[in-house]
Amino acid sequence: MQLGQGLSVNIAYYSMYLVVFFVYLHIIVCILIMYGLTKTPREIMKRYAENLSVLRKKKGLSQRNLSEKSGVAYGTLQKFEATGVISLESFLKLCKAVDRLEEFENLLTPGGDDQNALFDT
Repeated sequence: MQLGQGLSVNIAYYSMYLVVFFVYLHIIVCILIMYGLTKTPREIMKRYAENLSVLRKKKGLSQRNLSEKSGVAYGTLQKFEATGVISLESFLKLCKAVDRLEEFENLLTPGGDDQNALFDT
C-alpha cells in the first residue's frame, strides 16, 4: 500500500516540474517574438531598404543618381526605401549599383559551401 502512495507522489512531483518547464518555454518564446528575434519577410525587406538607403548615402548618391546607375525606375526606388516593397530583379540591380551583389551569389546554393554552385549547370 505504501508503494502505491509513493509512486503517486513522485508522479505529481514530476508533473509539477513538467508544467513549470512548459511555462518557462512559453515565456521564452514570447520574449523572442516580442523582441523581434523572429522576423517576417516584410520586416527583412524593410531592413534591406533601410540598409540600402544608408549605403546609397555613404556613396554620395541621391535616389535619382542610384536610379540612373541601376536602371531601376526612380519611383520604384522611392517606394522601396519607404516601404521595403520591390521586385527581386530590381532589388538585385540596386545591390549591383552599390557593389553588394556578390553577397547574394551563395544564397540558396544546393551544395552549401560551393561558391559557384548557383551558376554551375
